[in-house]
Amino acid sequence: MTRLLQNKLVLTATILIAFVLLITMTGLYPVALVDRAPIWRNHLQKAEEAEKKLTNTQAKSLGFKPVNFTSSGNADLLRGLRQDILTTMIENKIIEKEGKKIISNFEELSRKRMTDTLQGGDADLAKAVRTVYNLSLKDFQNMVLLPQSRRDVLRVFLANEGKNFEEWFKKIKLETKIRLFLVPFRWDGEKVK
Repeated sequence: MTRLLQNKLVLTATILIAFVLLITMTGLYPVALVDRAPIWRNHLQKAEEAEKKLTNTQAKSLGFKPVNFTSSGNADLLRGLRQDILTTMIENKIIEKEGKKIISNFEELSRKRMTDTLQGGDADLAKAVRTVYNLSLKDFQNMVLLPQSRRDVLRVFLANEGKNFEEWFKKIKLETKIRLFLVPFRWDGEKVK
């Protein structure tokens, strides 16, 4: 093998390793696909950290000690938290996708509902969100309020059509193709197990 070819191989291998490390460190890889729509690792991690912060804020407000999520004694609690978060993220993707199919201006209605919810108190809300979730107001809107607004808009629309949201959603979840990657869980058609 010539020296030039060896140099090219070493350079290619170095670039490939650097690329894989960069993707891994930034969390820019999917942990799940919901009908080909990805849920990114970095979003899952941010949601997990927000949920941990919320849990400990609630514990503190009730006079309890904070939960040490790194303790082996809390492994089941952490596992359940991760399952619930991933289930919620999958459900949000399904609602976002199906809502757009059913209601032509679904995203606009959802954003309006979220905006109406936020009327007043922007500075106080931003501070509270930072304290309780350790999220920016924008992240809180995208991760919590907007998904809830989408769910509410779809629930009201289906009720006006004479349909039960829970029954409809259960059927849609079973029909949606969900694939999980690099997480120790599986999708059972209803939730992450």
